[in-house]
Amino acid sequence: MPITSPHQVTALREAGQVQGPHHNLIPSGMSVRQWQKPLEQIRNIIRDVTGKGLHDLRAAYACERYRQLTGHDAPVVAGRMVASRAADYAARLRIGEELGHHRVDVVSSYVGGRA
Repeated sequence: MPITSPHQVTALREAGQVQGPHHNLIPSGMSVRQWQKPLEQIRNIIRDVTGKGLHDLRAAYACERYRQLTGHDAPVVAGRMVASRAADYAARLRIGEELGHHRVDVVSSYVGGRA
């Protein structure tokens, strides 16, 4: 996934500091379960506050990124495709790369169909 914001650079720097000379981010003496516990808590907080899960946040990211790339709301938001077909397809390819899917059909589940 390409680095697209200063927040991502900061997160990577902080992760590097935590990782230090080790080959992973899990501190020695800590189990995977202990390390994952905060993520589980975050998921629960997100669900409690929004009524949605992390997958929904990915969909929101995809729709916002689509708007940034095309200058138009995603079809799922607009109710129809407003961007040109070329801009739409290019945005879907880019978002697919950023989300790690590399597939336009998966991105369509987030931003809506191309019809």
